[in-house]
Amino acid sequence: MKRIAQTLFAAALSICVASANAADPFPTKAIRIISPFSAGGTNDLLARLSGTILGDAFGQTLVVENRLGAGGTIGSNAVAQAAPDGYTLLLGSISTHSIGPTVYSKLPYDIKTDFTPISIVADVPLVLVVHPSVAAKTLPELLVLLKKQPGKYNYASSGAGTIPHMTGELFKSMAKIDITHVPYKGDSLAMNDLVGGQVHMMFSNMPSAINFVRQGQLRAIAVAGKTRSPALPDVPTIHEAGVPGFDVTGWYALFGPGKMPADVVNKLNTEIVKGLRRPEVQAQIRAQGAEPVGNSVKEFNAFLAADQEKWKRTAAATGIKLD
Repeated sequence: MKRIAQTLFAAALSICVASANAADPFPTKAIRIISPFSAGGTNDLLARLSGTILGDAFGQTLVVENRLGAGGTIGSNAVAQAAPDGYTLLLGSISTHSIGPTVYSKLPYDIKTDFTPISIVADVPLVLVVHPSVAAKTLPELLVLLKKQPGKYNYASSGAGTIPHMTGELFKSMAKIDITHVPYKGDSLAMNDLVGGQVHMMFSNMPSAINFVRQGQLRAIAVAGKTRSPALPDVPTIHEAGVPGFDVTGWYALFGPGKMPADVVNKLNTEIVKGLRRPEVQAQIRAQGAEPVGNSVKEFNAFLAADQEKWKRTAAATGIKLD
């Protein structure tokens, strides 16, 4: 009888311990957000903003780590390989999760199973900017210049397979021009050389370019999306200025490793969405020419599936493969 009682007590104790562990609060330690591009670029800026939002909400330290290279693949893989406990997150983007899988046939991870979508942080327009030495102030003038001297001009990007690269290739295809791609390891590195005149132009994420445009160090030619940007209301879209049907907008979002617990995902989603709805946060994002989002996990998953299919068709149309 004594042995039975001891066995029952041990079983009850194990159930209590399991219940306590299941109810452990999240988070109980620092969270790391990996930005797979260089410091100072749009990805880095939004990673740090997300870290501030989550840090304030949870009362924990949020560390942003830049792991750049291979069009965002290196940093993304670090998250794909991390423990799915919510303590390692990725500030991913259209480049890492929609375009990358269509132009690289061999990735070190499965884009559909090795990541857990949490929420889109912001939609980010792209703007075609040129160095002031380029003798064109409008898109029609630029197209005349590029067609008159094919192969003479180049455009920078934040890396092969990124949204600035693919936007440039789509522009080449639709406008029927010949310009040379010059890849870098992030927005800020490309922008430094563009401002310095080492390259001629770039389809830049708006937050990376806007201050240089305002200061007159770069000239904004056209916006890549279907509507004008409130941050640059006098700058036309590429569609309206000479390349009908052109429409590209980027996005940045939080992901975790695959197979994260639903309660952790929901907690992260709740806090990032709540933070993105704060007026001061929205004002900060819009001042950089981006648009805050913050959507449900279900909405994000549906959007992601459609966007991946869209870029699969675009990659096929442009014939780009980077393996």
